[in-house]
Amino acid sequence: MKSGGPDDSAKPPNGSVQPDLLQIEKPAESAGSQIFSIDPLPIDNREAFNLLFFNLKSHWKLPFALMLAMSACIATLGLSENSAAVVIGAMVVAPLGQPILALGASIALGWKQEMLRLFGLVLAGSVGVMAVAYLINLVLPVATPNEQVLARTAPDLRDLGIALAAGVAGAYGYYRSEFSTVLSGVAIAVALVPPLCVAGMMLEDQRFLLAEGALLLFFTNLAGIAVASLLVFFLSGTFAAPDRRKWFLGGTIATALFTLALLDPLASNYANIAQQANAQTLRYQQVQNTLRSDPATRNVTVLSITGGQLVLLLDRSLEADPELEALRQRVEGATGMEARFVSTN
Repeated sequence: MKSGGPDDSAKPPNGSVQPDLLQIEKPAESAGSQIFSIDPLPIDNREAFNLLFFNLKSHWKLPFALMLAMSACIATLGLSENSAAVVIGAMVVAPLGQPILALGASIALGWKQEMLRLFGLVLAGSVGVMAVAYLINLVLPVATPNEQVLARTAPDLRDLGIALAAGVAGAYGYYRSEFSTVLSGVAIAVALVPPLCVAGMMLEDQRFLLAEGALLLFFTNLAGIAVASLLVFFLSGTFAAPDRRKWFLGGTIATALFTLALLDPLASNYANIAQQANAQTLRYQQVQNTLRSDPATRNVTVLSITGGQLVLLLDRSLEADPELEALRQRVEGATGMEARFVSTN
């Protein structure tokens, strides 16, 4: 009997398909593993593959759905409260990153059945998270989107870079037990559930542009993790058997096209952020030069510029300073901005 993956395994008496991972053939070592000198992945390691492909327990669906729903609840409430700590907690609880890593591995192995199963799992889980956030937001107070929400609506190329790096760490950590501690860090670094919750919340609020931005962040993280996982498995010598090469090539091309489609909006957002940063730097320099041209304000240091407000540092106490109000008027007259002083004392 030939066995090339979970979909080729023999059926037990009860009729369900249970892969015998000890019989999975050792894929041919790829050129990548020779070039990069990475130790080949132990394909016949039952524990690693059972964990990665959700075969460790026969009844994993209900716990997976429960944990995903709870992480969606935590993230939605944390986003509503503008609490970064709560949102981070939701990232750790969320199990959505594992099937995305496994999806990349199944593409590298050319396992058609696993590709479809894992893609469906990710799709169903994503829709479920958005639905939970949508329903919870029905009873939450409607307010202007806060910092935690807005932070997940304008991804750029840096987010793709984070997802790629974290995906490499996550994929490597799954089959190298000495690096298993990185998985919680990967979950925090790459947000999957929070942007889906933002999308659900913003759809309920009918803020469709913000929902679109949040979905772009999720798709960016999904693509980055899948690509990184595929590369790690391929470079580690996990190459599809000859009769499965077409599924490997098809899956790889589809993943690459999906990732390339994200580059244009990510690059556009990155250019906008860079332009805003340059404008802020120029504005800071102009204000600093204006202050230095006046002897009365030469020793004033600009700490920050937010909107039309300046935060300025003085090297003396602000209490009972008769010159403070006159100094404030000079600064505001020269810059056209509201001035607020803080003291080094």
